Amino acid sequence: MSKSTVSVRWHKRKPQSSSSQTGQSTAPTLSSYTNLSMDKLTRENRRLRRELRRAKDNVLRKREEIDSLESQVTSIRRSGRVRREKSGQDKEGAMDADYLYSGEVLSRHFSEVIRRHHDVLEQRDREIQELQEALARCRCKGGGERVLSSHDFPSHTSVASERLRRTE
Repeated sequence: MSKSTVSVRWHKRKPQSSSSQTGQSTAPTLSSYTNLSMDKLTRENRRLRRELRRAKDNVLRKREEIDSLESQVTSIRRSGRVRREKSGQDKEGAMDADYLYSGEVLSRHFSEVIRRHHDVLEQRDREIQELQEALARCRCKGGGERVLSSHDFPSHTSVASERLRRTE
């Protein structure tokens, strides 16, 4: 994945003269509203970048865990092959039933764990993609106001509703 950068356009603030000199009220000006919204957008962009970084770190950790589990599965299969070769077969050609059963159970267990981790990775990839799209939408808006809402992240709302459903 490529790193994405966000540029924020700052509007030049008009110099404010004191209200006592000009006789004007101290009501906020358009430029102060613009700066407030830009500050808010900047904070939101920073927060989104942190979330994106965390999501990428989580995906990396999950991939490392999957690689570790896959190597454990292959080492179990290799060690089983070596044991079968050392122990040999009975005269009828039957293998040690206890070992075969435990090898099948372990293999099935690790396959299920790997499948679950792949599901988590796919979910993380969808979240990362949504965050990148939201950042791109913010960048496309330029200097205008854009505050992200939960509607910008459909998987977050579905995940939250799924969690709520599970707790009921």
